[in-house]
Amino acid sequence: MSKPIKTECLGNIIGLTRSDCECFEVGDNESDSNLWLDELEGLNLKMADGATDCETGSLADLLKLAREQGIAAFKTDYASKMAANWKQSRSTFLGIIGKSKEFDADYNVSTLAGQRIVFAPVKNGIWKITRIGTLMDTTGTVELNIYNNISDDPLHTFTLNATANKTNWNVLPETIYLPMYSVEVDYLEYFFVYTTAGKKPKNAKLNCSSCSGKKIYFNCNSPQIDMKMNDARLQFVQWCNVTGINGSTIESLKAANASFVDCAMGIFTDGEMKCNSQGIACNDTDYEYSNVAKVKAYATWYRSGAFLINMILSTQQVNRYTMLDREALYGKRNHYIKEYGERIEWLTNPDVSEVKEDILQSGCMECLQRMVKRSTL
Repeated sequence: MSKPIKTECLGNIIGLTRSDCECFEVGDNESDSNLWLDELEGLNLKMADGATDCETGSLADLLKLAREQGIAAFKTDYASKMAANWKQSRSTFLGIIGKSKEFDADYNVSTLAGQRIVFAPVKNGIWKITRIGTLMDTTGTVELNIYNNISDDPLHTFTLNATANKTNWNVLPETIYLPMYSVEVDYLEYFFVYTTAGKKPKNAKLNCSSCSGKKIYFNCNSPQIDMKMNDARLQFVQWCNVTGINGSTIESLKAANASFVDCAMGIFTDGEMKCNSQGIACNDTDYEYSNVAKVKAYATWYRSGAFLINMILSTQQVNRYTMLDREALYGKRNHYIKEYGERIEWLTNPDVSEVKEDILQSGCMECLQRMVKRSTL
């Protein structure tokens, strides 16, 4: 199953308790930051009484749920606050790659054909694909494999329907999400490849004016492939280069000196290229040495603590879980929320050099220009 990029790196950003508790599964009670939810200052939980009670609504259950909600709130609030101080450095592209309605004669191809997509190294960029179109000279099926330049095995395989001389759109059984960055390669590439036996693609353009015979690469400042940027349908070139490919082997298609042509090779993708702003929270997880990572951990700690207090207060059994009375719990909750808010503000402040460096390395964001209103004397 293909899922969107998630922030699994935050799953153990804080632990639940250092106390022995048989209610937690292996790996469920770890702390990457050495912060533990039950050790929030002034919380005074009765962990000894709850160590063996694993039922729904027990203290152990509330701790797990509070951490889940705390992490979810942190990711959402972090992304929301980012939008106030930062903007995407590339415009979101929502649309189709290739001119699916404009084509002429069949395109003569070898035994394999498809497309090569080379992405700019956008650390938090994501390509979401919901459907794939085919445009062949015959009616039948197309077995499409999606590869990258890291593994020899296909990432995805789809059996697509094709209708002779007409674009046939295939809604994918589930949306796929392809990252734009990997530490394993300079530029992450994808290859959409099918076997051409018994079929030829129609000659529909990608509208690439200077691909033919050139080595494809991506330069963030000056893309090798020149397209008309004033056309909204071509805004994907801010994120990637795309070219038609054909050859006799997968290895030949992946070769840097493969032949490049301005032809979609009968394949069209419909989707979205954008920044995964919540994923930026995962850029720095060095909780031992990085101030940014430490502040993320403390923010999650405090927000989870506030959720935990809300849950305890809603049980009407305050004395079962803590030595504090209800009034003291309300005070602690408000304090935790205040501490959390201050850290969210710090983590998204472009005037903090450490924060600015952390966010800019995503390749997705840039600072908003602030308007300074001068007072009139």
